[in-house]
Amino acid sequence: MSALPEPLPDPLDAAVYNRVSDDKNGRSKSTAEQGTENLAACRDEGWTVKGTYTEPEGASASRFARKAREEWERLFADLKAGMYGVVVVWETSRSSRRMAPFVELLDICRELGVLIHVTSHERTYDPRKWRDRKSLLEDGVKAEADSEETSQRVSRTSRARAAAGLPHGRLLYGYRREYDYDDAGKRTFRCQVLREDQAVIVREVFTRFAAGESIYRISEDFKRRGVPVAYRRAPAKRRHPGSPPQWDIVRLRQMITNPGYIGKRTSGGQVIGDAAWPALVDEETFWACQRRLEDNRRRRGLQPGDVHDKWLLSGVALCGTCGAFLRCVPNHTGRRIYQCRSRGGDPSKGRYCTSVVAEVLETYVTGAALLRLSREDARDLFTADRSAGAAEAAAALLARKAELEELHTLAEQGKLTISALARHEPRLVAEIAALEEQARSRVAPVVRDVAGPDAAERWERLSLAQRKELLLNVMDIKLHRTQGQSGRVGARKGLTPEAASQRIEIAWKTA
Repeated sequence: MSALPEPLPDPLDAAVYNRVSDDKNGRSKSTAEQGTENLAACRDEGWTVKGTYTEPEGASASRFARKAREEWERLFADLKAGMYGVVVVWETSRSSRRMAPFVELLDICRELGVLIHVTSHERTYDPRKWRDRKSLLEDGVKAEADSEETSQRVSRTSRARAAAGLPHGRLLYGYRREYDYDDAGKRTFRCQVLREDQAVIVREVFTRFAAGESIYRISEDFKRRGVPVAYRRAPAKRRHPGSPPQWDIVRLRQMITNPGYIGKRTSGGQVIGDAAWPALVDEETFWACQRRLEDNRRRRGLQPGDVHDKWLLSGVALCGTCGAFLRCVPNHTGRRIYQCRSRGGDPSKGRYCTSVVAEVLETYVTGAALLRLSREDARDLFTADRSAGAAEAAAALLARKAELEELHTLAEQGKLTISALARHEPRLVAEIAALEEQARSRVAPVVRDVAGPDAAERWERLSLAQRKELLLNVMDIKLHRTQGQSGRVGARKGLTPEAASQRIEIAWKTA
């Protein structure tokens, strides 16, 4: 015969664990309600409550949870330290919906002789007894099955809503949702429409960024003006309740890159079709913003940390030897020069490939740009209407992305072999990349606004960031090296624009 469990001391030291959870069977309770009933159970049993562990709102016990449950981990540590004789939970699913941690809990309690009281069952289990352990294990299996069923139901609903173009998740700034209510007060989504007080802010962000302003400057302007930020949490539930949220670079970049503002539905970070809500921004402005963001990423990728909107041609002009962007620095006399920071040239000739006096390069490039932009045919050269072609490319892009998504779905369902997927995927990926470039090949608004007989006058009204954006969209600038008599490469004091023209190569980006 097996030995009987040793009697436990009376009264027991109890640990109370509370976690809020939705329950499809109608047994959902808040942590406060769970705590009240759990404490009442301890009083009825004569246990002394030595510790209470309450998870914050949003802490999930599902295997699909992304956040750690800190209170659960703390309870485990204290149990292993032998601090308690009984663990009190309102329901087994509140402890864990995953079998591995739930079994670990049972093992610890069995080894240390700790009881488990389930308040909703009105019963205390002893994991050292096989029948009690079996009952708890069966509850754990049911809790995990319920979690899996809920996950599959949510996934099916999400896919159906995505296919229909309906919104899901966090509300886009600039919109509001309208609902219908039945007699029981249950609400049903009806539509998502514009919220004009916020929509005007969204349009301003896209328009200003497409026109060449920096995200930082826009955010600072919004802070100065006190433009309110939409926040999903109530003030009392924010991480820092005393400090209201403010606009910053991250918020604005997330807004600018969201296809939802042109009425497109996304899933898994990919556009899958048209959305069931109206577009807030026109596609030309949206794609102009995306192209500008990509250009900025490209410039910072080639020259990390050195691209700042402080000098006109830093991060704009390229070295004709190695292809790196030029930077503007003072030379030994304090005079500003543009120089290549790369060693792509002959290292014996200096620390960089080439350099030139900043005033010379800026004067030459600015004069050439304004001369070209002031021509009568400048609007035709730089602002030709390619909307139809770009729109066709955008439509084809959506179709190719949907085709690729369908192939991945078939592969996941086992209806398409991996080898078959490997044959088709490279082709689609290449077509998608080409179509994305065509869809974004629209002339920047700042070029359209400046081009014409009065280009010089409009140039004077542009900010430095807008001037840089204009130059990036109308020309490619390369500075070629020159060889001095001493054999060293460097800035030559007093270099005239005429002499500089032999070293400065400009390739025009005409339509």
